[in-house]
Amino acid sequence: MTILSPEAAASFIGVAAWRALVSRAGAGVGEDILDCGDSAGYTLEALHAGQQRLIFSGNPEQRRSLFCIAERAGARILPGRPDAMRFSLLSSEPLMLVRTLEERYL
Repeated sequence: MTILSPEAAASFIGVAAWRALVSRAGAGVGEDILDCGDSAGYTLEALHAGQQRLIFSGNPEQRRSLFCIAERAGARILPGRPDAMRFSLLSSEPLMLVRTLEERYL
């Protein structure tokens, strides 16, 4: 399972809090992605904290520099948000969830 942060979460959750949250999630998490929005500063902070997957939507010049830094650290920066299922789709009734997903994806 991959955990995807809310949009620009680094600016309101913070890098350290995100890393702590993900570490508490435990072994069931295969990968986590922190969205840093257009903030090069938060992206750099996350890379220094060991974050391996990030989203940066800032200007292209900053993106190139951050991509180089990430590559050296063995990390990956995505230019945009991947598709994800929102928890608001979840229902307490399994059949309702199946119908919702069928309507959305089939």
